[in-house]
Parts: sequence; structure tokens; C-alpha cells
Amino acid sequence: MSKIILSIIAISVFLFSGCKSGSKKKEALKGEITIATSENTGALIENITAEFKKNYPNVKIDVIIMDADVYVESALLNEMVNIGVISANSVQSEPDRKINSFCFARDAVVGIVSADNPVIENLLNRGIKKSELVNIYSGGNIVNWGSFGNSKSKDIVNAYFRRDECPAAETWAGYLGKKITDLKGTKVISGSNMLSAIEKDKNGIGYVNFNLAYASSSKYEKEGIKIIPIDKNENGILDDNENFTFRKDSIMKAIFREKYPRELTEHILITIKKGKTDNVTSELIKWMLTDGQAFVNDAGFVKVSDNKIKESLNKLKNIK
Repeated sequence: MSKIILSIIAISVFLFSGCKSGSKKKEALKGEITIATSENTGALIENITAEFKKNYPNVKIDVIIMDADVYVESALLNEMVNIGVISANSVQSEPDRKINSFCFARDAVVGIVSADNPVIENLLNRGIKKSELVNIYSGGNIVNWGSFGNSKSKDIVNAYFRRDECPAAETWAGYLGKKITDLKGTKVISGSNMLSAIEKDKNGIGYVNFNLAYASSSKYEKEGIKIIPIDKNENGILDDNENFTFRKDSIMKAIFREKYPRELTEHILITIKKGKTDNVTSELIKWMLTDGQAFVNDAGFVKVSDNKIKESLNKLKNIK
């Protein structure tokens, strides 16, 4: 009996000392980190870094939200910040790139219309074809909403597009086989301005990153807008595997399983300037790629695959 008691005491002492050691290690990590990100990923980074600081109280983190990823990248290259969080379309692939990037989360771009659109029921039932979007954004032909399904509406479609340098604009234009400068319509700047413009124009059509289209406290779209399902196979009807944009959790699963058009998805990248990392920065990135993944979905983004995480962790290990 005494041996059992001694064993229990020994195990308890071991576990306590282990916890104490882990706590001391976290408290020993000290430093300051400045992170730059865009409006699209601002809330995600603020939430995740807040969780990190609960575990590492002696690390000070400042998050700067910038208008576009191009400014984030510039701040990083000019050593104004330690980390830049940008979307995959912002990173070029030249071998002399001065940035190391780590895949952290996934995002997607969705088409949106006003909730008061004259043929909203038709759109939600049949979806919209890529070829139809190309026609709308080419500006060569006048398109009216009556051409979308069984409707007599003669209301002219008003296309909106983002002319500022942002991944969402590049992704949308790329999906249509075009460059941003090729798109025709009304120019807007920022995702929030796009949402406002579409909500006010019953004949408008535009696009935003999907997390901006959903109300933060709801699984459904923000009031005044509707997300348009994409008719991927262009058969004129919305098949079951294409009808998932009306609920936030549904589209997140579709993005993760790659059922949503891959050309409309983006990777969210943690970036650092080559040769400019330190122990505190590396520990934060490692945490974001491991423990921090638990908070990605709650922030309205999609976790990446385990293989992508392993790839990023190996890359981080090799540059430390």
C-alpha cells in the first residue's frame, strides 16, 4: 500500500514540475512583435494574437491594419514590421524573392447581389455561370436580369469591381480569365465599400472575400446582400454539390474539401523578410501553425490541410 502511495506522490510531483517548467518557459519568452495585415484578415490576426498572449504574457504584439496587401508587403520589406499577413495572390514566385511565407489559412471570393435583386429567386435556384460573369464584366453587351432564368425583367445589370490592388480583385479577374484592368463596370475601393454599393443597388453585382459577406454573429449573409451560387458545370441548374453558399459552415466545408471553384480560393500567408527572424517571431509563427489553428474557423476562415501545416513547420524549422 505504501508503495502505491509513494508512486502516486512521485507521479504527482513529476506532473507538477512538468507544468511548472512549461509555465516558466512561456513566461521566459519576452519581446515585441509588430504585425501588418489588411482589413480582410485584421479580425483573424487580432483574435489569434490575443489567444497567444494569454499563454505568453511577456510578449507584446501590435497589429496594424492596412488598406491593402501591397502596403503590408511594403511595410515588411522596409522592416517597419516583423510579420506581414497577406493572401496568396500577393506573393510572386521569382526565385530572388526576399520573403519567406507560411501557409496558415484559406479564404475565398464570392459573388454578391442585393437582397432586393429583381430575379433573386431565380439566381438562388439556378446559380450563375462563369460564362455569364465573363459577359457581364466584359462590358461589350448590355445584359439585363431577365436573361437569368424565366423572368421578364428588363433591369440592366450593373457590374461593380475593385480597382485597388488587392488579392480579391486579382482572384475574381483571374477566375474570369482577365486582368483587373480588363474589367468593366463601376469602380469601388475596399470590401466594405463593395458591400455597401451592392446593398444599395438592386441591379448591382460584385464580389468580396466570403468572410466579409457573412454577419459575424450569424451563419447567414449580412442583411441586404445575397451570395450567388456558382454553376460550375454550366448546365443551367444548381446541382446539390454547387448549392452551399447560403450558410457559412457549408461554404467553409466546400472550400476545405475543394468543392468550391479552386480558382476563387486563396491562401492566407504569414510572411517574414528573409534573414530577419528571431526566436520570439519564430515561436509566434509556430504557435499560429499549431495551437492557433483552433481559432481559424471561428474567425471566419478555413483551416488548411495537415500536409500544408507540416510543410510550413518544416520550412520554419529550416530557416531558424
